[in-house]
Amino acid sequence: GVVYQPREQQMDERPKKRPKKRHKHKPNPKADADAAKLASSFPFPTDYGDHFETPARAYADLAPALEALCGGRGARVLDPYYCAGAAATHLRALGFSRATNPKTDFYASPAFRDPKNAPFDALVTNPPFSGDHKNRCLDAALRSAKPFALLLPAYVVERRYFRDACASKGAAPCFLKSATDYAYAHPHGTGKAAPPFQSVWVIDSGKGAAATARVAAALAPRYATGTCSLHRSPATLRQGGAAASERKRPNPKARKKRRRLAE
Repeated sequence: GVVYQPREQQMDERPKKRPKKRHKHKPNPKADADAAKLASSFPFPTDYGDHFETPARAYADLAPALEALCGGRGARVLDPYYCAGAAATHLRALGFSRATNPKTDFYASPAFRDPKNAPFDALVTNPPFSGDHKNRCLDAALRSAKPFALLLPAYVVERRYFRDACASKGAAPCFLKSATDYAYAHPHGTGKAAPPFQSVWVIDSGKGAAATARVAAALAPRYATGTCSLHRSPATLRQGGAAASERKRPNPKARKKRRRLAE
C-alpha cells in the first residue's frame, strides 16, 4: 500500500536549492590609477562613474527646441557640469557660438547660488546621475527662471521630487525623446556606453507652464516626423514608450549584438 508521510517531512526531503555563487570583483590597479588620475585633474570633487560625455546626436536633436526657447542661436548657453568639454564643442558646431562648459565647481558658482542673475541665458546639461546631483540641477534650473534643457533618465519625470519641484515654480516642462537610445562615452573608454535607462530632454521655457506650452505647440510640427518625439506631459511620454524605471542590463551576448548592430 501507499505510505503517506506528514507534510512537514515531505517538505524536509525536497532537494534544497544551492545558494547562488557570488562573484567577487578582482582588484584592478590600472582602473584605480585611472580613476585617481582623472579625479586629480579636477579642482572639485568628482565621481569616476559620472564622467560620461553626451553624444553630438543628442544636441542635434535638441537644437530646434533650444533655438525656439532662446529666440535664436546667439544666446549664452551654459552647461555647468564639466566632463571633457565636449558639450560646448557640440553646441558651437550647431551654431550656438556662445555656448560655454567651464571646468569649475557648479555648486560654488553664481550659476547655482544665484542662477536668476548669473550671466547665462539658457541652461543645457546632462547632469551627473550619482548622489543628489539630478535634484540639485533641477532646483537650480527652476530657480533661474530661464529656459533650460536637462538630459535625464526617463524615470526621473515620474518621481515625486520632480513633480513637486516643478509644481512649486508653476512649471510644466515638455519632453523630447529619441527613437533610439543615446550612447555615452567615458574619457577612459570604460563603463557602459548604453545605460540601463532611456534618456529624455526635459525642456522648459522658464516663464511658466503657459509659455512652455506655446513653445511646445510651435515645435510640434518640427518633431512630428523624424527620429524624435515631443511630449507635453509625463503621461504622453509614457504612452510613447519611455520606461518609468531602470531596465535590467542585457547579458554580455545581447550587449555584444547591440554594439554590432550600432556599428
